Amino acid sequence: LIRIRSSKSKIRKKRNVRLSDNAQKALSRISHLPILPMGIRRKFNDVKRVAGFVEWPSDVLRHTAISYHVERFQDKSATALWAGNSVRIIEEHYLELVSPTDAMAFWEIDLRPV
Repeated sequence: LIRIRSSKSKIRKKRNVRLSDNAQKALSRISHLPILPMGIRRKFNDVKRVAGFVEWPSDVLRHTAISYHVERFQDKSATALWAGNSVRIIEEHYLELVSPTDAMAFWEIDLRPV
């Protein structure tokens, strides 16, 4: 469980976010490391460059997670609560963007550190 402080929330409201099983496993492997290591932005920019990304839309990781969450769990209310959005926003922006098969695979990705 991650507690999001209101000062860090997109809508300035505190909430709890339950981690997926694969995220829990990944974090348990690196629990001895800081959550945001020094130089994380530079390192992430290096990863994007090496992977060939020319453009990186704002909030793309958040939008991806929400799209896959709503498809996998088929619960707009739970997804809205999880993401700190409203059901209306989920309905307007995140429905039917990914296939059920891709959503299932997304939540089973092995997030093993390299």
